[in-house]
Amino acid sequence: MRIASFWARGYRSLRDVRVDDLGAFNVFYGPNGSGKSNLLEGLRTLFRLAAVLAETGEIASVGGALNAVHTGIIRRRDFCARDTSRVIVLGARLVAPRAETLMPTGPLSAAELVLEVTFDWTLQNQPSLTFTSLDSGGNTLMSLWMQPQPWESTEDNTLRIRRRDQLRALLIELSTRAYTLVSANRQPQYEETAAPPEGEDVIAWHLRAGRLKSALLAAQLSPSHEVRHKLAAFRALLAGEPLHRPPFAPVQDPRTGEIDLRELLPEPNPEGRDVSIDLVGLGVAQVYTILAGAMLLGARAVGIEEPEAHLHAPTSGRALRQLLVRLVEERHIDQLFIATHSNLFDLDPTGYYDVSLQDGCTIVERADLRRIDREHLYEPGPAKRALEHLLHYAPEDEVVFRRPDGAGVTAKEMLRLLQEDDAVALHFLQDIHGAAVRMVKVQAKKRQAG
Repeated sequence: MRIASFWARGYRSLRDVRVDDLGAFNVFYGPNGSGKSNLLEGLRTLFRLAAVLAETGEIASVGGALNAVHTGIIRRRDFCARDTSRVIVLGARLVAPRAETLMPTGPLSAAELVLEVTFDWTLQNQPSLTFTSLDSGGNTLMSLWMQPQPWESTEDNTLRIRRRDQLRALLIELSTRAYTLVSANRQPQYEETAAPPEGEDVIAWHLRAGRLKSALLAAQLSPSHEVRHKLAAFRALLAGEPLHRPPFAPVQDPRTGEIDLRELLPEPNPEGRDVSIDLVGLGVAQVYTILAGAMLLGARAVGIEEPEAHLHAPTSGRALRQLLVRLVEERHIDQLFIATHSNLFDLDPTGYYDVSLQDGCTIVERADLRRIDREHLYEPGPAKRALEHLLHYAPEDEVVFRRPDGAGVTAKEMLRLLQEDDAVALHFLQDIHGAAVRMVKVQAKKRQAG
């Protein structure tokens, strides 16, 4: 199952955004504050709202604001400040893989589902859900519109009741199976025994709260074969190419109750000592948390906020990049959504989604990868020093760049502009950087082909 389209209106900075033709790798690039995280959070909010509608039949409101204790999903601050309508619309189109359906049996069997949840602040926050199921030919199998209401019914129509119950089960399953989000808050923390509310999945509850060690301990103790299988795959991914991490074990101190995650020190280690994940480096802990969230939560689509945070791009960052590709290629998950300002994760060769902020609203545009090479993750310090060194070999009066008005900039003048961090020098650096990256990629493809 994949999310093929997503749209949002009136949600945070997403005044009116739609992205279509979503694939296995969906990378949203943009500067801080442009709304990348709002896109990933909007997807999660959609499925959580649909599940609440299905499970409870209503969303309570208190004093003109949603009861955060009851739902914790939508608050007043989530309404777009630039949209005076005070309406939030979140929607998605989901498609099944070829020859499969999203619900294998019964009247809701479908190759495609369209979900849309509407929140109208002026109508006392009563949300509505539009649900449409389609067959493989795009024909509508069922379409309905529902408002919050108890699921109990006195209907005598057995088929309608069965459809309602199937829809309820599907929406609840989508809340956990369709999409999950690995947030940017991945700092290791002190952890003690904590019990989730009744009915909560213990592993998912710990991971959402940032308790990686507790989640892995729960997975290790789980009686579920599926969970133990996922944990084994998680171990194998960390131990293999390209990270080669040593064996790890979640443990709990019986005296203090503290839960820790420890790696066995590599050879030579005659005493068999191990070390806490807190001490092996923040970058390593980040990789553990990202992969655990992707593999143990059970969702087919995973959103990751800033996977490059605390990772050294040429080493651990590139290792994570390879592992994320393996997650999809080895069918641990179907789809990745990444919010980043690093070109390290150019996973889709056909392009990326460029995210910017205009007049306080998020704009999303499909863009060519060459634009990433020029505008994203360019390091001005090393690039400037390298270019200054090269320009010393050029004749002083040779034109090496042209301003927007066509005026030439000589090598001597460019050296001065580079030292002054002038805006013209910045454009020069970006152009050279982009050209160099493209050349490296072309050469790499030729080596792979040969």
